[in-house]
Amino acid sequence: ITADDIPDTEIEGYTFDYWKIGGQQTQIKDWVDYEVKGSVQVLAYFKINTYKAVFYAGEGAWLDADNNPTIKSVTLEFDYEAEITAPTSNPVLTGYHLDPIMPWGEELGYMDIEDVEFYANWKPNTYTITYVVEGDSKEIDLKYGQKLQLADGVVTDDTVKPGYTFSGWTADGGTTVVA
Repeated sequence: ITADDIPDTEIEGYTFDYWKIGGQQTQIKDWVDYEVKGSVQVLAYFKINTYKAVFYAGEGAWLDADNNPTIKSVTLEFDYEAEITAPTSNPVLTGYHLDPIMPWGEELGYMDIEDVEFYANWKPNTYTITYVVEGDSKEIDLKYGQKLQLADGVVTDDTVKPGYTFSGWTADGGTTVVA
């Protein structure tokens, strides 16, 4: 038998590893002339391919060993047709969180026959601001980075208390702003 006598040995997602002839333990990597002395079974052995899934943090980062956000991507390897799983820790970005429904912008799915990339799907955090004037309160929600507009029907700098001059807002350490 020569290599020309052997059928195609390609299987998607796998790489040919070696041949075995009959029940022999001998592995044959490359065919040289093999003398046939009777009926034999030639078995092809394959190993599964491994591909990379790269997760990019975008504007965020994963924490390094010193707890600093410096790692911009994480690469994981998966066997062909294995379920892709996200890194065990999430990247961080001040004022943002990963979208709880689609944190990597798309379904992770199963590994195909090529490397894949995923990108963090950041959503701004929402904060509740509570205004308190003379015991009356009103709440508004603001997204991270959004500017606080006091004239949006909540209260204004013209808020007056008889006998006092309005001098500004103070925060009680939480999300309550008190006049």
